[in-house]
Amino acid sequence: MIEPPSQQLIKMLSEFGLCKPGDLRRCRPLVRRLAHDLPAFDSVWIDALVHTRKLTHFQARELESGRRNRLRVGPCVLLQRLGHSDQAETFLARRGSNREKCILKLIDVPIEERLSKLAALKELTADLRDVSHPSFVAPQSCLEHDGRLVAISRYVPGLHLGELLVRRGRFAASNVTAIARQLIDVLATLESQGRVHGDINLRNVRLTSAGTAVLIDTGVMTAVRPELTIHAHRPPERYEGIAPELIGTGNHPTPQSDLYALGCMLWQLLSGRPPFPTGDPLAKLASHQTKTICDVREWAPDTPAELAEFIVSITARNPLDRPASIGEVRQRFGPPNRAGRRRLSRFRAAFETAAPRNPVAETSGRARRWPAVLAVLIIVGVSLSLLDRGVRSDPLSIPGRITGFVQKTAANWFDANKQTDGSSAEQIADGDDRPSAFQQLPQPDANGLVLLDSNKSYTWRAIKSDGAIVIRGKAGLKPSIAVSQKSCRIEAGELTFENVHFVWKPTKNDGDATPSALLLVRSRQLTISGCSFETHDLKPQTDGDEPAKAGPVAIAWKQLESQQGEEDQIVVRDSVFLGRTAALFLSDVPTGVECVNSVKIGGGAMFMLSDNVPSGTLLSLRLKQLTLRQAGCLLKWRSPADDGARGFIAMQADDCVFDLAEGSTALLQFVGDAPIDSATTRIEVTGAESLARPGLAIAGQTTLAGMNVPLRDRGIVELEGITTGPFTFVGPVSMAPGDAVIDSFDMPRRSPEPPGIDASRLSTSSARVAKRLAN
Repeated sequence: MIEPPSQQLIKMLSEFGLCKPGDLRRCRPLVRRLAHDLPAFDSVWIDALVHTRKLTHFQARELESGRRNRLRVGPCVLLQRLGHSDQAETFLARRGSNREKCILKLIDVPIEERLSKLAALKELTADLRDVSHPSFVAPQSCLEHDGRLVAISRYVPGLHLGELLVRRGRFAASNVTAIARQLIDVLATLESQGRVHGDINLRNVRLTSAGTAVLIDTGVMTAVRPELTIHAHRPPERYEGIAPELIGTGNHPTPQSDLYALGCMLWQLLSGRPPFPTGDPLAKLASHQTKTICDVREWAPDTPAELAEFIVSITARNPLDRPASIGEVRQRFGPPNRAGRRRLSRFRAAFETAAPRNPVAETSGRARRWPAVLAVLIIVGVSLSLLDRGVRSDPLSIPGRITGFVQKTAANWFDANKQTDGSSAEQIADGDDRPSAFQQLPQPDANGLVLLDSNKSYTWRAIKSDGAIVIRGKAGLKPSIAVSQKSCRIEAGELTFENVHFVWKPTKNDGDATPSALLLVRSRQLTISGCSFETHDLKPQTDGDEPAKAGPVAIAWKQLESQQGEEDQIVVRDSVFLGRTAALFLSDVPTGVECVNSVKIGGGAMFMLSDNVPSGTLLSLRLKQLTLRQAGCLLKWRSPADDGARGFIAMQADDCVFDLAEGSTALLQFVGDAPIDSATTRIEVTGAESLARPGLAIAGQTTLAGMNVPLRDRGIVELEGITTGPFTFVGPVSMAPGDAVIDSFDMPRRSPEPPGIDASRLSTSSARVAKRLAN
């Protein structure tokens, strides 16, 4: 028996809304593993909560150091420290009971100036409250806390330009132009409100996945410290882009000084280095004050003349030589456009790969054709050479070898199928390979809703959105989505499917082409409600039938840019999975997986875990009224051959039914040659009134050679709440999920209802079974 956390820790976790009692219960197996034979001190519980992503590392440090009150600032709970200087600290935080993410900046000011600076911040907030623009973030509220000023603003996910520049080097001129158009547009909007940004630098511009460049901390430093203060100990990058007229004069930032800072930043993006790269902050300021910034083409010769001359005009040392207004610059440079956002979205997506997809220098279409022509000539020459030698069968095998090579080099499904361009809630046509009788998926409306109001089959278009998307079938109908060669791909922060039915319908022209999954998802939150996924017909095979194709998995999920402390949840309820492949493939491990009143009929695993999941992972499964019928296993987890460490599985199974296919080895199946023991893997199964076939093993290992190794006697599994005994179903194995309702069973139950699914809540339930249940 492990010691519970102290009442003081429980009170603090509850007061700040950091975790719930259920989260602490699910941490028990991990705490037991971490503590070994030692007492489970609060520090062990805190480590376990960090491991399960209920606490961030920052929160854990604050709790362990005794600075617990520092976690709350005004209405916000701090999640992560993002940066700091000698004058301010910036945090990622959650605001209020709605747990909305925000950015919180703590600013140090002298006590005698505190009231006046707070008033200036409040005036800034009031002036910009009604100004709506996608490319800037200003404070939404401000207050005083423990002698410091607090500015709270909207959270913008994305990397700042400084990080992107370090990771991949200088930007292509087309990307810099697209960024410039967006920033000039927002600076002109601020100018029309009588405001300036005052602190434009690489760290204060974030690039979102939708291709939007966003200025953060708008007006904050100008309101708090309008005059430049010079300190020799500050990092030199703090003085990049300081206009000469601000140095040692006491002048306040102006639209012209914002233009100068913008020009320095664009210059650095194009060349990959600052205009004055000295490491001495005072020497840097002196250079800005006394030297003229050279033409960027000296360092980036491929820069278009129009862009280079524009940068020269806005980085003139004398502010009178710069454009008179930013509005005038906007008219000259042009407004931001959809093509620019698409380009930046593709550029931003390239940072999720191991190497840049395109070089910085952009080649012309004619230049790009020469490698293809050369490749054709080489292949023709090799083929003629082989024919001349009498080797006539080798050239015929070249396409097959090329295809095999391409398949092997696809690192994973998501990289191979990922759509990188498109703006928020934008759909990208995949090239319809279905008959014209099929209906195209509608566009999302302004609220992110896609309503399917027809019983026809729909063809998919890839969808990408930063926000929430709901794809809903109209009540009373059964809209379906036909999948042939291409997976249905979607990327969204929060994603919900309601009453949507996916069916794999290969055509004669598909050949051996098979999609990796019916549905490929990148998201933080995924909810599947009242849906069905059909990958195979489950009718019995006869000797004359052709062997069934190895079809796609139903759903493949990957985490989308999750931050520390952010929960990734997958919820499946009232849904049906029919076929001989896995129902849900997890490329990453979410915070929790919940499955309620759902059924998996046919071979394959209900859940399959990727082999690139890091060791020590905690997988939390909450199952209620889940029925497996003739399934391969509940969970399949394959590890690399040289790594036996899996992690911790905490599974709660209430009112579930587990019926595995003949030849299946265990409910939880581990695949790999490395030995598994209690030092590398722990499984805790709890629950109430769940039913399994007699003799079912909870956990087992299958080696790569196909040898089955039981794991029950190695101290790996702790089991309670699952009863074994005989039971029968209402009907035979079929495509009707209602046939998978329990008919008879031998097990004491408090409820008069049988365990397993409630067929009346499934949209595809069999009328025949419903009638029989009523009798």
